[in-house]
Amino acid sequence: MLPKITVDNSTCLGPISCGQCMKICPMTVFIAGPTKVWKFRETDPKDFRVYARYYDQCVTCNKCVETCPVSAITIATNEKTEAALAEEIAEEVAS
Repeated sequence: MLPKITVDNSTCLGPISCGQCMKICPMTVFIAGPTKVWKFRETDPKDFRVYARYYDQCVTCNKCVETCPVSAITIATNEKTEAALAEEIAEEVAS
């Protein structure tokens, strides 16, 4: 099951002034991108945000959550325990 990674951009310091999540992630899940793009103008550094683009590569090590200085990142998983999976399989086999 894929994790749901949420970056709260209202509290995130941004990839230019912080970027700790991008540096520490062993799977390179996070990218930085502009919120708006203007033709023939330089993008303001404050207009860059952190995005969890490659969330399918996440191994839920939680290093990004632990290293974020403002706790802007959350990771939620919907994994079933082995016991719950075994019980579900047993019910399917029995029916």
